[in-house]
Amino acid sequence: MHFVFLGEDDDDFTRGGRRREGFIAAMTEAGLSGERVFRVGRPPLSIEDGAAATSAILERFPDVDCIFCVSDMPAFGVQSTLLARGFAVPDDIGVAGFGNFEVSRFASPQISTVVTDPTLIGRQAGELIARLLASDATECLSSQIDAAPVLDLRGSTKRRA
Repeated sequence: MHFVFLGEDDDDFTRGGRRREGFIAAMTEAGLSGERVFRVGRPPLSIEDGAAATSAILERFPDVDCIFCVSDMPAFGVQSTLLARGFAVPDDIGVAGFGNFEVSRFASPQISTVVTDPTLIGRQAGELIARLLASDATECLSSQIDAAPVLDLRGSTKRRA
């Protein structure tokens, strides 16, 4: 399998940068290349950014099996461009995003995505702030917010045996 990560230029200290780092770590852990990273545009990437990057990704990585995008917006642009160019998604090239944006749920095929729960994250952050204001700051500094993301495999990707 040959995966490419589509991310942002200048993503140090951003969520997108952490997603890129996670992609590289996951690929390495799976015994795959984590070096297939294509960076374009300033955060946050748009549908247009994803569409514009698709040709360059295909030129640089012609054997790509799946393009994992920093968010669902550029994933929609990638998928739309692939389909317009005659590629079958996911049979020729899969597409995945991050964020469970509305556009990923209404795309055809629906875009596989990483689902997060921003309400849960906000609630836990609020509770942490309340504890910080009411108690010892040292205890709160060692706390973590537990809001594990979930991979939602949809029609834009397929499992291989």
